[in-house]
Amino acid sequence: MKMKLLFSAAILFAVTGVGLVLLSVAPASSTVAAKSQEPDCSAAPAPNVDWSGCHKDGADLSGKDLHGSNLTSTVLGGARFYNTNLNSANLSEVYLEGATLDGADLTKADLANARLFGASLKGALMAGVNLSYADLRGSNLSGAILGVANLTGADLTGATMSGAVLNDDTCANNTVWPDGTNGHGTTCPPALAAP
Repeated sequence: MKMKLLFSAAILFAVTGVGLVLLSVAPASSTVAAKSQEPDCSAAPAPNVDWSGCHKDGADLSGKDLHGSNLTSTVLGGARFYNTNLNSANLSEVYLEGATLDGADLTKADLANARLFGASLKGALMAGVNLSYADLRGSNLSGAILGVANLTGADLTGATMSGAVLNDDTCANNTVWPDGTNGHGTTCPPALAAP
């Protein structure tokens, strides 16, 4: 069914094949505005920036504040994030192969299905991070703090984890560990389980 939208003051109508249908009424003081859902790949690094799907290979984002940012499916191969604040950022399906995130704050960040092959995460703060189904093969997690991290299905084959902090609450269901073994650890609590 085709619909044509008409705006009249603060009243939204739809014209359908069967007549005029009232969709919503907003108070006269309200403003109806469409929020842009497009990422801004040229935006400067800042909290809550939307770089989803952008290509930023080799970018130097060291020391920047990117907390709460949307970097979903962003290509950041070889990028540098020394001591960068990525707290609560969405980095799901991000490409960070060979990137350096040493000392980065990834607390509560979403890195589900991220590609971190050969990445360096030495000393990274990763409490509550979602690394479900992430590719961490050959990565360096030495000294990383992974308390209550979700590692369900993550592949850590060949990763260096000396001094990494993992506690009993760290989810590790179906995780492939550096030595190639599968399992170890606990099953994720429902609040941390991957969908």
